[in-house]
Amino acid sequence: VTPVSGLPSQVSEEVRVINDTDPAVKYAGEWQHQTGVLSAHGRTMSESSQAGASIEVRFAAREVAWYGRMDEKCGMAEVYIDGKLDKVVDTSMGDDIWGIPIYTKKFRSVGEHTLRIVVTGNLGRWSTGGCTVSLDAVRLTVQ
Repeated sequence: VTPVSGLPSQVSEEVRVINDTDPAVKYAGEWQHQTGVLSAHGRTMSESSQAGASIEVRFAAREVAWYGRMDEKCGMAEVYIDGKLDKVVDTSMGDDIWGIPIYTKKFRSVGEHTLRIVVTGNLGRWSTGGCTVSLDAVRLTVQ
């Protein structure tokens, strides 16, 4: 990295993207795996509306972000970090939005962690009859 205007060099972030089709993603329950999805990373997307269905990803990073789809057919999800409930997320939205970070978590330093996303089967605030939760990709910041 070249210094700009006399400022010291900064270490650029190293980013890794884990697509929904990556073997690092462990699925439990019923998930529909779609291909040829033009708006999705890698043109693939996985979705479930089954209560209790889950996704688990183990990683080493200082930040993790879950990317997916948000629309009126989407519902609620529980997000666990290292086995502890961190947040309940509403993935419903009045508009159809793709490639959005649904959840982000920063850690103090790079470390080994587990992200688990669980479909609750509950409607979200903007849901009009669906409770689907999707996974497009997981983005890791490792530096």
